[in-house]
Amino acid sequence: YLGRGTTVKVWLPVGQVLSSPPEAAPPLSIGPLRVLVIEDHSEVRQMLVRMLESQGHTAIMATSGDEGLERTIDGGVDLVVTDLAMPGLSGLDLARQIRARYPGLPVVLVTGYADFIDESARRSVDAVLRKPFTPDQLLQAISEALGRRLP
Repeated sequence: YLGRGTTVKVWLPVGQVLSSPPEAAPPLSIGPLRVLVIEDHSEVRQMLVRMLESQGHTAIMATSGDEGLERTIDGGVDLVVTDLAMPGLSGLDLARQIRARYPGLPVVLVTGYADFIDESARRSVDAVLRKPFTPDQLLQAISEALGRRLP
């Protein structure tokens, strides 16, 4: 009614109350790794390298999917961490090629679009790491990827 205002009632279901947030599984004990970091944005690439090196790993850098594939062919890496969205060969296409050529080489896919990756795409990689991320989240993704490859 004109001049009388509006009253709105909203009924919401009561959700489950958690006493504490669920804890992530502790990272595996990871020895020094040679990690191929494939990222086209230099700031993100350098941040990944710093995070990995601060944990005692050796980082090998590539600026594109094609360059990353060449570095993978050269061998000597224990793990690949790749961005999804890159010009040329995308991180997902790269992961599929790595999986076909080197089925034992774990791949971590880093992306700001994790919500849009379907289940078949997730099967092409060993872990998905959502941007932005912390050093602990990076180590957790690496642990997950390596854990999938352990006997």
